[in-house]
Amino acid sequence: MRRAVRNRLQWWLQNSVPRKTEWTNTYWPGEDFIPVRISSRITIFKIPKQPFYYNSDPLLGWGSRTTSGVEIEIIPHGRHRLLLREPYARELAVAMLRSLKRVQSESGRAAEIDPQHEQPAGVAVVTQ
Repeated sequence: MRRAVRNRLQWWLQNSVPRKTEWTNTYWPGEDFIPVRISSRITIFKIPKQPFYYNSDPLLGWGSRTTSGVEIEIIPHGRHRLLLREPYARELAVAMLRSLKRVQSESGRAAEIDPQHEQPAGVAVVTQ
């Protein structure tokens, strides 16, 4: 039993580590990489529970990239790989509208969003 578990873990770890290629070196630049800092607020749209192998940082590493703060918008029932498909796309759209409304109200511009449905006025949502 122990050997089987060890073999399975070893197989899993070997297959989950990305191979070193030009793409992986660019995507995961290494420990000496210093990210550029911007002076804009960043909004992260994320699912409630991240997979265990993701970064444990609640800001997903974006905190060090801005001097103006990071906002988190949770997509309540979202599934990461399906966020751009129904019904998750609708939840993402609501979160994006909420974020845009917040930015518009802070900048002094009135947001034209129907508070009952939290969607832009004049936009119809079609369901099947």
